[in-house]
Amino acid sequence: MTTANPNTSITWRWIKTDSQVTTLYNGTTYTILNIQRGSSVSYSCTVSNSVGTSDAATILLDVQFKPSIEIKQRMIVNETEKIFLTRHIYSNPLANVSWLDGTHLFQTQALVNTTFFIIERAQCTDTINFTLVASNIVQSNVTSRVELIVNCKPTTERTNVSVGITDTSGIRFSSIIIAFLLPQYVLEYEDGTKTKGMTDTLTWNSVNNFTIHFNKSDAKPRDYGLYYLRINNVFGNTLI
Repeated sequence: MTTANPNTSITWRWIKTDSQVTTLYNGTTYTILNIQRGSSVSYSCTVSNSVGTSDAATILLDVQFKPSIEIKQRMIVNETEKIFLTRHIYSNPLANVSWLDGTHLFQTQALVNTTFFIIERAQCTDTINFTLVASNIVQSNVTSRVELIVNCKPTTERTNVSVGITDTSGIRFSSIIIAFLLPQYVLEYEDGTKTKGMTDTLTWNSVNNFTIHFNKSDAKPRDYGLYYLRINNVFGNTLI
């Protein structure tokens, strides 16, 4: 609505305040179809007649939209490195962000456009597929995966294993190994020669978790004794 005298031959002019040159529309109502997030700017409207031009009326248009999370390739690091995991969050208004591993919550950050997670000294067990969750008033629980892989030599909780059998049972044992890259292994007698008649399989439990199984259906007295399971990759080795 405007008042003017004379109220004929009135010219309306709509412009973006950051561009005083281009007229967007001449008329009382400026309509923006299919509005985009880049349209969050100030608009000015002036009215002119034969006497002069009005002061500009400024309208601030704030286009709100749900969060979206920057996608990056997985990060591969070495043990003992300090790790900075970062993601940009595109949202208006700003988003609240959570870092999770399954249902385990590591941290939350409020009203951010860049989120980060720091590991002071990477360990093999830090190989995780994080779930990043971002929420604002437009939409909650927008998720993305953040994949971290730590290069490391093979490790195991048990480096000494005792296997009790009878003379009528076979030999069966296994060991869970954490490693990245994929480990190689060999089972040897105490004198360093490779075992005979023992079958083995490797089960890939997850990206850095493996189970090595050994089996021999018939156990003889000569099979009793000490064995060495040697496990290695390019980052080191371990002995069971």
